[in-house]
Amino acid sequence: MKYALLTFSLLFVACANLSKNSIKEGDFSIKRGVFKNQSWDESLNFDRVSWYHELSLNFDLLITKIDPTSPFLNWLSPSEKALFNECKDHFLALTYHLDSDRISKRMFYSQMNEQGYKDYLIPNFARALKLHPDFEFLSLQLYQVSLLCNKDKAGELEVTFPSFRTVKLSK
Repeated sequence: MKYALLTFSLLFVACANLSKNSIKEGDFSIKRGVFKNQSWDESLNFDRVSWYHELSLNFDLLITKIDPTSPFLNWLSPSEKALFNECKDHFLALTYHLDSDRISKRMFYSQMNEQGYKDYLIPNFARALKLHPDFEFLSLQLYQVSLLCNKDKAGELEVTFPSFRTVKLSK
């Protein structure tokens, strides 16, 4: 009887937890790269923040600051490099949303804009990133690749979605 009561209690607590919104944070890397006749062993390291409702991933953000000396910048076209160089502060963001009626990419980019960061599509970089073996291995095909650029100043980034806690993105 005690065993059945304990099992029922654990199941009840576990199922009760599934009805909550949660945020998971982590990181991952794109390892190595190639551009024309150049190759490098460096990694592009992303912070990952995922917003869940129960077991459903509502919004996923992969974000990193790219060092101006990173060999991954070779993937930028000349116009993308010019844009990158105009930024006083910049982030590379990969975004995914399940349902735009819940949490949308536009909600995220609107918050970035309010904090002084404009989003730009960087198709040449996105193409190179999407052809990288790690990109497919990590199942990132549905993610949008953008450059977040602040031409005035560096600042801290925060994201707040309804019914979730605020997440600070800057390190």
